Amino acid sequence: MKRICLLTLMLSCFILTGQAQRVTDKLDRGLVAIPASSGNLVSWRIFAEEYYGVTYNLYANGSLLKSGLTASDFNHTSGSSTTKYQVAAVVKGVEQEKSAEVTRWNNG
Repeated sequence: MKRICLLTLMLSCFILTGQAQRVTDKLDRGLVAIPASSGNLVSWRIFAEEYYGVTYNLYANGSLLKSGLTASDFNHTSGSSTTKYQVAAVVKGVEQEKSAEVTRWNNG
């Protein structure tokens, strides 16, 4: 009888934990631009589901500034306080939706 109770308890634990799902918040790219020693340092968030082979396209004032970025930051040496930035992930060769447009923080 003890074996049946123990087996039932173990099976119910496995079933309950097997259905657990990770809950995450819906975040945006978190794109920011701050003053650097020369130009602007632009940085953004990499999402948890973006693993290997994902690159990023960085846009300045609506034009492609740099493509194929593998890191989540870029030093735009000719950026000014009015430069507007956007970033988009490129997954398997397909560019995803661009982030919201941001300008440089003046008090970084």
